[in-house]
Order: sequence, then structure tokens, then C-alpha cells
Amino acid sequence: MVTDTISILKQSHQRSWSKVKAIIKELEFHIFPPNLDFRAADEANSDEDRVGGINSASGKMKDAAQKSFKTSKNTVEETAKSAAEVVGGTMHKTAGKVKEDLSDKDESEAEL
Repeated sequence: MVTDTISILKQSHQRSWSKVKAIIKELEFHIFPPNLDFRAADEANSDEDRVGGINSASGKMKDAAQKSFKTSKNTVEETAKSAAEVVGGTMHKTAGKVKEDLSDKDESEAEL
């Protein structure tokens, strides 16, 4: 650590106050390294983070897949309902037109 500090002093061509700041920052990083674990403290230390646990990567992926499946299932069910309504309405209209055509044909034959 001392040799690193000395090398910083030799390489630095800044004013003396800037050199002091640089040395203090370097020492601070050696004493208090940055925390690279950005998870919450309770999440990082919980027992559920083990493989297959609720907060593990595989557990989160499983939960996301289940939510996606439920959403897809609901979408398919709603689409099937609306398609059934459309087909039912079309069948009733077609049946009405066929009846009208048959009744018109019977009337035209009766007139002859």
C-alpha cells in the first residue's frame, strides 16, 4: 500500500493539495472497498437465495414463467369467447338470410 502511494506521488504532477486528496481517496478505497453487491441487505443474506429458492435466479425465472403462462391462458380464453360470439352472430344472420331466401322462393313459385 505504501509503494502504491509513493508511485502515485511520483506520477502525479498536480499541486500538493490535489496530491493529498488523491492519496486520501486511494487509502479510503483500500480501507473501505466499494460494495459491488447492489441487492438489498435482507435479500442478500436470506436463506432463500440458495439454488431453487424464492429469491434465487431460477426461482425468479420460474415465477416469471408462471405469470406469463397465466397471462397467455387468460388471453387465449378471452379470444376464444369473442370468436365464439362472432361466429354465433354470423350463424344467426346466415340462418335468417337462408330463411328469407327460401320464403321468397316459395312466394315466387306460388305467384306463377
